[in-house]
Amino acid sequence: MNKQVANVRLMQKINRLKVLNSLIQNPSISKPAISEMTGLSKASVTNIISFLLEKGLVCEVGREVTDKIGRKAVMLKFCATNYNFVCVNITREGVGVYLTNLDGEVISSRIHNAPNLTSQKALSIVKEEIHSVISNSDSQKILAVGISVSALLMPDGTLAVSSKFRWDNVDFKGEIQKEINKPVFVMDTSSAKAYYCSLSDNEKINSMLFVDLKDGVGAVNFYKGHINKSIIGEIGHTTVEKDGDMCFCGNRGCLETMCSIERVCEQYQKSGKGNSLDDVINGFENGDKTATELLIKTGEYLGIGIANAINIINPDKVIINKGEWQKSRFVLETAVNEAKKRAFSAISGKISFETADIDDIMTVKGMSKSLCESVFDVDFHGDIFD
Repeated sequence: MNKQVANVRLMQKINRLKVLNSLIQNPSISKPAISEMTGLSKASVTNIISFLLEKGLVCEVGREVTDKIGRKAVMLKFCATNYNFVCVNITREGVGVYLTNLDGEVISSRIHNAPNLTSQKALSIVKEEIHSVISNSDSQKILAVGISVSALLMPDGTLAVSSKFRWDNVDFKGEIQKEINKPVFVMDTSSAKAYYCSLSDNEKINSMLFVDLKDGVGAVNFYKGHINKSIIGEIGHTTVEKDGDMCFCGNRGCLETMCSIERVCEQYQKSGKGNSLDDVINGFENGDKTATELLIKTGEYLGIGIANAINIINPDKVIINKGEWQKSRFVLETAVNEAKKRAFSAISGKISFETADIDDIMTVKGMSKSLCESVFDVDFHGDIFD
């Protein structure tokens, strides 16, 4: 292919993606509105829409409702039901593999219960389950495979470290890409959850900080509707106690370690009053001094970590996914109060704080949103239209 032909194809791809993304961003939209939004001529938009209709990525949904005289414009919408994603969610309880449409609606699922997986065992299960889903589906309709895991990921998708799973240097993307002829994307689970929150957030906010307390402590910054990829979000491995407990990452006093449920339970067990979170909470509710001090300290540590992130990111909203701490509203309230107290007053005064409880299905929906952005992005190395 010569350079001139390559440039024409690239411009064709860019223009098609401009039109498609305008459809993705709007529940329904007309060709004239698309032309205005994208800056493309009406003739170009008409040709591209015809192509997208043929591909099954767009469908007509009636005519515009307006008082203007004359022929009403045909309304169009992104059609998410004709293609699929395979979404893999790795948790401490096991592996969930979901076949979804492009809107994240689950068509089928396979749950493999296997707690405390090694990285190689997890990789083996993921490979097996992905092959099973693809072989039992219309392979041509599957656009991509997404894998979410609680970990620090490198730009190439390699898992650098996961303190929660005790994994180090695992190449899920590379290993799976060898075996299937589909694009593979690996993302931090917290990012998938943040994507879900962005879908349900009707406010036009500039910057959102999502703090995930499930499987560690992670943070994601959504800036102007997109994940800020320059921030890796590992606030769980920021130091909140100089000489604190040893963390899997090799440092002492990491936020993730100092406010972990495991640590709280171990500390409470030393008092001889119980060894579970329920025991600690019951002790707190009954006025036990040790339980109260443990929960206050945990909330303060968490608040310090959130305040540090606030002072760097300057968000309009903070959403805290309760995770393992959903049983203790006191810890979460203490954390928010501590964060407000420690963050710059000029910043914290304008921030709204919310809590969320993101389950696996919500996470999968967020993964689908992320995959949709990735495969329909001009920087994606492949061409979804081929």
